[in-house]
Amino acid sequence: MNTTHVDRLVGNRLKYIRTNHNLSVSELALSAMLSVDEYKSSEAGARRFRAAELFRIAKKLNVSMADILTVLDRSSSAVVDENR
Repeated sequence: MNTTHVDRLVGNRLKYIRTNHNLSVSELALSAMLSVDEYKSSEAGARRFRAAELFRIAKKLNVSMADILTVLDRSSSAVVDENR
């Protein structure tokens, strides 16, 4: 599966939220039921997060899915360009 600019945006957003909550990569990886390497790869945008993983991460961070994906609203032109 090829990753996209959107995957990098979501990963960057999660890293921002994670660091603001003072949580480690290993803590969120455990919550998402991922290995640390899988989580790091996803946060870097090299691996796509699955919806269930994002849901578990949002629950651990006590944020909504919208809080995670709001970055896409601000970058809607990037999303549109990828869908062409």
